[in-house]
Amino acid sequence: MVTWSWDTSCPIGVEVTNQPKHNCSGAEVRTIAYLSKDPVMLDAYSKGIDPYINAAKIITPGHEESYYWGQRSLYKVLLLGKMYGMGVETLAHSAKISVEEAQENSDKLFEAIGGVAKYIEEKSNYCINNGGLVSTVLGDILDVSSDPADKWGRLGINQHIQGFSAVALASGFYNIFREAQKRNIFIRPLIVVHDSCINYFPVREVFEINEFYTIHFTEFLYNQFGIRWEFETEVGSNYYDRALLTNVDRDTIKLKGTGISILGVLDKMSAEGLKFEVSKVTGKNIVENLINEREKVVPDLEENIIRLFYANKQDIGISEDQSEYEVEIKRILSK
Repeated sequence: MVTWSWDTSCPIGVEVTNQPKHNCSGAEVRTIAYLSKDPVMLDAYSKGIDPYINAAKIITPGHEESYYWGQRSLYKVLLLGKMYGMGVETLAHSAKISVEEAQENSDKLFEAIGGVAKYIEEKSNYCINNGGLVSTVLGDILDVSSDPADKWGRLGINQHIQGFSAVALASGFYNIFREAQKRNIFIRPLIVVHDSCINYFPVREVFEINEFYTIHFTEFLYNQFGIRWEFETEVGSNYYDRALLTNVDRDTIKLKGTGISILGVLDKMSAEGLKFEVSKVTGKNIVENLINEREKVVPDLEENIIRLFYANKQDIGISEDQSEYEVEIKRILSK
């Protein structure tokens, strides 16, 4: 999720993801792992291990860590492709490997996560064998019989997972707003889609917002459905300049991102009157933040529009901040 801010609020965004990146497939992969009760996938999630890296280590043990991160995208394509009903030729094209390699690696992957493979097969066959009716998690009826029969197998698993995930996550997002209202915490939705929720929230809640989301999103959904949808929280003074927010403890947070994104949050905190100290700073500048006058160029129209939306970037001569920092911020408690 990601969260935003106006005046003394901050945008906060929360997106349900696999680690380490935000992506729309993360929630659905977690859904199928829990519904299928696949022991390998669930073990990875319980240990906070990337599920694709975990699968790669099982299939090809004995390599350096860098090798597995190199293989991650391959296993991600194979798992998502299979989950969405891709044939081996399409998988090969998406993964940029031969058909033979796609078949071999797909076989190895689904041998390792046999619970997921069996679940996909069962839900696909249900739709085929029942005239285009999808087996749904919540018990409602989804009829895709108007689609060509050769698509029923793909829709049987695709709609089963995507439909349930979207409905479940929406109930979690709504619960955030409902519980916030009860506590007079004014969280206002800005952008809500099937797997992410971008909200305005009061800056004074910056030290508590992760715990609030954990209780009223992750724990709420786990109690409802038995699936632990994790999330990452990004905060910022605008849509583009946002930093990853984590908690060290109840009175200490970490912000990881560009210099502009972190300073934007600190400025919001100062304007709200929060008392804090920056206790640790690590990071580096990847490039110079400002373009020299002689190096300024006139961007094309599309780039110009993008930059105008980018916070405080109306001056086309200012480049995107590509610094990388992590700061630790400790709340100063009143005596």
